[in-house]
Amino acid sequence: MVWPSAVCTGEPGPDYRALATVLPEKEPVLERLTDLLASAPAEEAASAEFGALLRELADVPGAGEPVPAFLAADPVEVCGRFADALGPELPEGPERCRLGAREALRQAAYHVLGRRAGHVGEYGLGPLLGEVARAAPGSGSTSSGTARAPGSSRTRCGSCPPGPGGSPP
Repeated sequence: MVWPSAVCTGEPGPDYRALATVLPEKEPVLERLTDLLASAPAEEAASAEFGALLRELADVPGAGEPVPAFLAADPVEVCGRFADALGPELPEGPERCRLGAREALRQAAYHVLGRRAGHVGEYGLGPLLGEVARAAPGSGSTSSGTARAPGSSRTRCGSCPPGPGGSPP
């Protein structure tokens, strides 16, 4: 299994080819993000471009749609916060910012892949498992369609019990 948002360990320039294999439509964005990380430019324009590219990678929706706060915040501040979270032993200056930016990219990739996995589960695997459960000998189910948890748009297979508060498991 390839999980491209895994921590990048000490390589001089993160290799996001694995991410490009699962998001081929984002390859130009990933190439530019990788270039920016490798060169670590200190110009404000480069930081703004990095933030815009992260939002493009994550397909940040229009105004009013919920997004992770780091994708909507100032890129310089975001990189600084991620660098702080990585630990006080990081070097100061451009390298610290680059490491924070690399972590921001990792988090954006994690967000994109998690959203994609949720979509696959909701519209692909979840309904398929429901059909398999209904078709199983002795299931006794005559229900057609996919069950929905009360008050939720998320699907769950017909044989799965609801989670806490009636939500899908």
